[in-house]
Amino acid sequence: MSVLLLAAAAIRPAVAQDDTDWDLLEQEAAGEAAAWDWEWYSETRLRSDTVRDLPSGHEFERLRLHALVGVRWFSDSWEVGTAFKIAAGTDDNEDNVANLDNEESNEVDLGDFYIRAFPTDRAIIEMGKTSLPLDLSPMVWDRDLRPTGISVQQDWEPRPFDRLIFLAGRFRGLHYDESRTDLTAAQIKWRLREGAPRGGSVALTVLDFSDLDVLAQTGRGRTNRLTADPTTSQLRYLNQYRILDLELGYQTDTPWGVLLTQVNLARNLEADQDDEAARLSIELFDPDRQGWDFGYALQRVQREAVVSALNDDDWWFGTGMRGYRLSAGYWFNPDLRLGLSAFVERFDPASQRNKRLLLDLTLTR
Repeated sequence: MSVLLLAAAAIRPAVAQDDTDWDLLEQEAAGEAAAWDWEWYSETRLRSDTVRDLPSGHEFERLRLHALVGVRWFSDSWEVGTAFKIAAGTDDNEDNVANLDNEESNEVDLGDFYIRAFPTDRAIIEMGKTSLPLDLSPMVWDRDLRPTGISVQQDWEPRPFDRLIFLAGRFRGLHYDESRTDLTAAQIKWRLREGAPRGGSVALTVLDFSDLDVLAQTGRGRTNRLTADPTTSQLRYLNQYRILDLELGYQTDTPWGVLLTQVNLARNLEADQDDEAARLSIELFDPDRQGWDFGYALQRVQREAVVSALNDDDWWFGTGMRGYRLSAGYWFNPDLRLGLSAFVERFDPASQRNKRLLLDLTLTR
């Protein structure tokens, strides 16, 4: 009997230990499951677009609806997202080339499909289809475009309230229906006194575009100079595009909101002439997205400075132009904004000034 009692006493701690191990494993599994969360996200824009006094005599009015609706799952170390892009307009897709659009007027397509990894608190690795992770001005890139690619970002804190960010990536499918166009890019940005009442930023970006000739061959060469290939007689770009972009920014708090001033200078290193662009923008806004915001932008873009099929199509002419934009908006709440933008431009060497008026109602979730 004493032997049996001793054996039972020896077995009981081992069984208790096994139960504890299983409990710990179950708790860890539950913790991992609880670490993942998900949310819907969307951006919907209803736009009235009016264009007048183009040099060709072309004028039009239209309504366009664009929506991006998706879901993302996220944890401390990962984020996965997918979304559909939906568009409807009073014009036809056949009009998009003539109207210099970077998005189709009527479509249902994949908008986002990406994975982001956060290996450390200061590093991001992104793969898939989504908006370009680079911080670029509308003079150089249209933020509505969503190419497929891979990018790596690392940032440092060289001193308190300053942040140094380096990002590099390779992207494909730059335009909405051309998967063969490519971009290799690198950017370094220094944010000075980030989060303070006064601060600034300096960013230097190199954009190396390749395989763009398909855009020229499908009628999207726009205002860049084109030539005929001597072998195939097909249209191609006269120049390659390796763009160096410099951005200087300064912002300060005022009694009416944050005042942000930015200067952008760009140069196409592959062109021998008409290779420079400059932009000045001033914005007054509430960082909490409440009440009024106002903006002014002035830009001068020479013919070969940037790729006219890929910069912001809110401006009618992508290159070979000079003009300004006045904008005002009102935030009913942090998700809903009504905005009005007026553009006045002149295409070189025309003397006539064309005008554009955009009225946008935007809902973001």
